[in-house]
Parts: sequence; C-alpha cells; structure tokens
Amino acid sequence: MHGREWLVEAHGCDPVRLADPGVLARVFERMITDLELHPVAPAQWHRFPGPGGVTGMCMLAESHLACHTFPEFGSLCLNLFCCRPRPEWDYRAHLADLLGAGDVRVRAVDRPYGAVLVPSIEGGADPVPAMVGIPAIGRDPDIEPASGIAPGTTRSRPAPTAASAPVSGAEVGAGAEAAA
Repeated sequence: MHGREWLVEAHGCDPVRLADPGVLARVFERMITDLELHPVAPAQWHRFPGPGGVTGMCMLAESHLACHTFPEFGSLCLNLFCCRPRPEWDYRAHLADLLGAGDVRVRAVDRPYGAVLVPSIEGGADPVPAMVGIPAIGRDPDIEPASGIAPGTTRSRPAPTAASAPVSGAEVGAGAEAAA
C-alpha cells in the first residue's frame, strides 16, 4: 500500500491572479471537486504584504493540499498528498485556465507505507522504503518520477545529519480571508 504525492511548479502565470487568495481558492475547489477529496477544515490563506504572494493550506482526510505563489516570478508551487491512489489530474490544462500558466511541471512520488530489508553497501540489511518494485501503474507519461531510485537497484540509507534534523521555526500567521 502506498500514497502518492504530486509536486507541481507552474511558471508564466498571471501575477495578479497569483496574488489573489480568491483565485487560488478556486484552484483548490476545482481540485477538491474533480479528485473527490475531503477537506476536514476550511482552507487557510495568508497574503504576504506588498508584492508578495499567497500561501494556502487545506487539510484533507486524504492528507493535504498546499500552495505558495511568487507573483514577482509568475510562479506557483503546489503540493498534493493523498494516502490512497487517486486519478491523475490535468494540472497543465487547469492551471493554464485558472492562472494563465504557460509551463507546468509535475512530479509524482509514490509514498510507500512499509519498509523492506534491502542489502546495504556496507553489508547487512537496512530498512528502506519499498519503492523498488512498485509497478508504475497508470502513470501519465508527462509526469516525471521523483523517487530517485531506479527499479531493481538498492541503496543504503544515509546517516542522519544536522541538516536533516527537525527544526522549529517561527509561526507565520494564517489569514482567514474568505474565498469568493
């Protein structure tokens, strides 16, 4: 069993639409409706001052939907994680329609829940996420795989570093602006 995460970068977007929480709420609404997702609370939006963008987050029964915009660059970063398989969504067409995106890049990552013992380079066995051997069922050929592991290969789990340790940061206030 595995979930799937979609990492999406959209470029060439209309800067005015990227700065409008209402427009971004419509992106979320279309995704939620089309993919039959289940929000557990209303989406939260934060509009940064001046020429800054918008950050949005919607907690889902399936996991989460989040975005951050950069109007000064005409770009959107979007992330959807679902704990169970979902149909692919036509990110290119929808983001072109809603945001004027000219270039949309999508990476789909399978997120396995179990681990398998895979021989490590140093000998012995390390528990490694069971990405090796998960068939690419129903993948959109335009979606780039992002697992970084070629089928049939093994790897050793890297040792934790200070950079990979959890970091607590200052909270950023979330606006409760209503989406039109």
